[in-house]
This record gives sequence, C-alpha cells and structure tokens, in this order.
Amino acid sequence: MPESNRTAADVTLEFVGLRYAFAHTDFGQRVAAAAARLGLPDGPDAVIDDLADLTAHGALPQPRTEAGARLDSADDRDLIVYWLRKLVFRSAWIDERLRDGRLGVDFDEARGRFAFCVDGYEVPPSLDGDVPTFELARRRNRQ
Repeated sequence: MPESNRTAADVTLEFVGLRYAFAHTDFGQRVAAAAARLGLPDGPDAVIDDLADLTAHGALPQPRTEAGARLDSADDRDLIVYWLRKLVFRSAWIDERLRDGRLGVDFDEARGRFAFCVDGYEVPPSLDGDVPTFELARRRNRQ
C-alpha cells in the first residue's frame, strides 16, 4: 500500500482473544524489535516488510527478500509467527496500559530492568531466556 494511503489502522491483528490495530510504522517497529529478540534477521526495509507481512498474515506468498523466503519455508514458520505475534502483542498491551494509567512501573535494580504491576499483580517480566531463538538453517524442502 502506498505510504500516502496508509491510515492509523493499517494492520489489525488478533492474538489470544485480543485485537489490536496498528499504524504501519508502529507495527513495523514492533515486529523489528520482536524479530531481534528472536534472533531473526534484520536489515533493509524490505526484510522488515517481509517480517511484518509474515507476522500479519502467517505466510509470505511473494517474499521480497531471500531472508523472507527462508523464513516462509522454515520448518518452524508457524512457531516463528506465533512468537512474533506474542512479542508484538505484549509490547502493545503494556503500552496501552501505560497510556491509560493502568500499569504501575518500577525499575528493578537487582534485575536491571523495569517491573510492571497491574491491579496489584506483577506482570511476568520478559527475560532474555524466555523466548526461543530461531536458526534459519533449518528449512523445509519445497518441491
């Protein structure tokens, strides 16, 4: 979609019973951050566009890049999509509650990261070891 035709709700995504609408740029930035956490490739805008399309649609009928083609044919593509969506949604969920004043935030000196609290309950932190990393070497053979 040409940049000039984009609206505030360029991407609408459902995950675990929640629906969020994202502006194109915001969605791309969230996907790029999620991809970095998962050890997926980053690079030029075309790679981020492939990652964003994969996250939004679950597949890439016409990948723009070699990295996108490898991701689309990866044995664990569905798991990659799941984790991209999960991390994008987590960031949107936290941002929404911060914006609405429903999320308490403290800096946890011991862990060196922020701790979030909703209605008196701590939001489980997203730690470095709680997400998988994906190697692009494992691919499904397309025939």
